Amino acid sequence: MTTSALRLFGSQPQASGPVTRNIHTLDGSQYYELGSTVTLSGDFTVEFIFSTVNQDNQILMGDSHTAAYYFNIAYSTGDFHFRIYWPGGSSRWAETDGTPNVFDGKIHKVKYVIVGSSATLYVDDVSYGSKSITQYTGANSFLIGSSNSITTAKFEGQILYVNINDQHEYLFDDTSTTTVADQIGSNDLTMTGFDAADIAEYTYTTDAAGGGETGWLGAERVINGTFDNWTGDDPDDWTVPAETATRYVTEVAAGAHIYLDGGIMWQAHANHSGVLCFKVVAQDTNDIAYMGFVRSSDGNMASADRQTFGNGTTYRLAIPSTTDRTSIGISYEYPLADTVLTEVSCKAFLEVAY
Repeated sequence: MTTSALRLFGSQPQASGPVTRNIHTLDGSQYYELGSTVTLSGDFTVEFIFSTVNQDNQILMGDSHTAAYYFNIAYSTGDFHFRIYWPGGSSRWAETDGTPNVFDGKIHKVKYVIVGSSATLYVDDVSYGSKSITQYTGANSFLIGSSNSITTAKFEGQILYVNINDQHEYLFDDTSTTTVADQIGSNDLTMTGFDAADIAEYTYTTDAAGGGETGWLGAERVINGTFDNWTGDDPDDWTVPAETATRYVTEVAAGAHIYLDGGIMWQAHANHSGVLCFKVVAQDTNDIAYMGFVRSSDGNMASADRQTFGNGTTYRLAIPSTTDRTSIGISYEYPLADTVLTEVSCKAFLEVAY
């Protein structure tokens, strides 16, 4: 079984980084199907490495939750759940067992170890206790990210690695939209519902100890991040309210020339969720600049929902759970700020949690 992120990413990273691989993003309509059945008679271990921000019932891997093995995660009734099903029964680890939040956009490793009539849950290599189980000795027609009995709880996020009892291993690190190769056996996965837009290149770096991998994931979430498209005198998709002699945005060769006296410009992010990472590239920045989330009620940016940025800064900011934060905004404080903003990129962010 894999014991570190090094094998997960398919190459030995150097301390200086960066390392690049491809990552598959599932939106609840895609899944993977094993080419043939798998029998897990006796003791076995299954391991999943993934990232998600969808706090809902999600299937990691399943056949039928009433007739074979089935593994899922969920956030319901106020706590986090990890479940394993078998014909006629199930076991559940909940937040009351101390299980952590794995719905935070970070990379997490979840492992189920079955020995005899006992199943032990590990999250990021930490044990969260054992539950009773009745072993199933029949064949499993597994789907990854979905199941044959429940199709409304497909996984949403990034599945990075799956190991089925050291018999079948999947890295999900190629650009194919049809097949994922089995690294150990010959049971390749068939991909359903994928197209090229679901697979993106991901670059991460490591610290000197070989851990702490971080990087971008997926396509830009903020449209026209380089401010190369304009409608009238505003960048496309950005709103600049109440322009005056001391609060305006104009187009210049380098990008968006912003002159704000404490005002704000914003872009809706109604379709965004979870943890985002912002990269801001500016020229001639004066005074203090902020990026954060804008209240729909009054168009202002709460101090708790913003972070300062400088030239080329990259930082993470989690979208608040409050429903009125419907826009991403940029604002400046007094005295007057005069800035050329060349790029604002907003992308999903992955961070290894162990």
